Amino acid sequence: MQRLCAVVLVASLSLPAAGGTFAIRPAPVELAPLAAPLASPPSLALEGVKPLQEIPKLDALPLSQIEAVQEPLAVEVRPEEARAWVPLASAQAADAARTPELAAAGFDGDNLPGEPAASEPALPSYLASPDAAHSAWIAGVVEAASRSKTGRAVLGRVARLAEDQGRPLMVVVAPIGNSGEYAFDHEIVTLDSKHAKSAPEDAAPVFIHELTHVLQLAQELPADAFEMELEAWLTQFRVSEELGFKPPRGSFHASAFRRFKNDLDRFIVWLKKEYSTNIAVVGSDVSEYETELEERQLKHHGELERLEKRLEKKRKIEERMRQTRQPEGLIAEFHLDEVAPLEEKVRQKIRDIGWVERDLALLRDPESRRRYQVYAARVLKRARLYRERLTAS
Repeated sequence: MQRLCAVVLVASLSLPAAGGTFAIRPAPVELAPLAAPLASPPSLALEGVKPLQEIPKLDALPLSQIEAVQEPLAVEVRPEEARAWVPLASAQAADAARTPELAAAGFDGDNLPGEPAASEPALPSYLASPDAAHSAWIAGVVEAASRSKTGRAVLGRVARLAEDQGRPLMVVVAPIGNSGEYAFDHEIVTLDSKHAKSAPEDAAPVFIHELTHVLQLAQELPADAFEMELEAWLTQFRVSEELGFKPPRGSFHASAFRRFKNDLDRFIVWLKKEYSTNIAVVGSDVSEYETELEERQLKHHGELERLEKRLEKKRKIEERMRQTRQPEGLIAEFHLDEVAPLEEKVRQKIRDIGWVERDLALLRDPESRRRYQVYAARVLKRARLYRERLTAS
């Protein structure tokens, strides 16, 4: 299955299955967590939910170790290069709203000097689009996002990542049925074409959400980690707040923010339900994550074996059609209808197995395992700090 990280902003849409919409990872946010048609978020019975303070603390990792590790969005930004990366528009005015308690956050947006953007923004060199007609609109989204401290931080890190990789990030505008997604298999960010009919500012929060997934993939975190969706939603909330953007009443974004502000514990339980195929350290431990991946690995291998047997039978029929000189038109139709779909399913299943085995290798490596534990703990800490500030204001 193509792994996607996707974000949904409209109430009538549901979140993609993980492994889907990030979300390709090997998207699905808003992240994150990266996709298939979405259904309306189910109502949740929350009785008996444990407060987070009663949940096991990530294999009892000492706080001193957590504080000593890199930030979640650990792509280094060289301030002297930031001017060439990000059009900042009215960024200096936005900086007045800086929140001290999150100054160390990887997505906080500090220390990125810049200058006003041109009146006609062009797509920055670290992004690429296949459609010239959409490039100007995407450039407008970038310019709008750069007015946010959080947006500038994420854009700067994406620019640095593109420089290190020697290639720009692909951004596509297409009808996808949800607001945005990031396909790990192809490393492409897609924004729903409905956004292009509205102001670029409206798409900036979800765009930054998806770019957060880009940075997470570069950190070599487990592709189905729930905490990546939690972090992506935090970036989306912060960009919305910093830009003064209010999501439409009744939208998924509005519902998610209301739940987050009202009760963090319940928000996490609700979000885990929405991203039900993503695996969380919050409320469990890394060993449980590893066990879940081992079960998925066995399941995928069994499904692959069955698919390959079906494909072999179809290929034998196709070969026999050729041997008996059936019309080429009939053979071509049979291939398209019966053989090609199974070939695609086999390819997707092999991808799924590859991502699961990648994540198992990460969790079995002591350094990678600890890096993920620290990352998960820091994301949860930032969520608490941000919500405390919101409720205090």
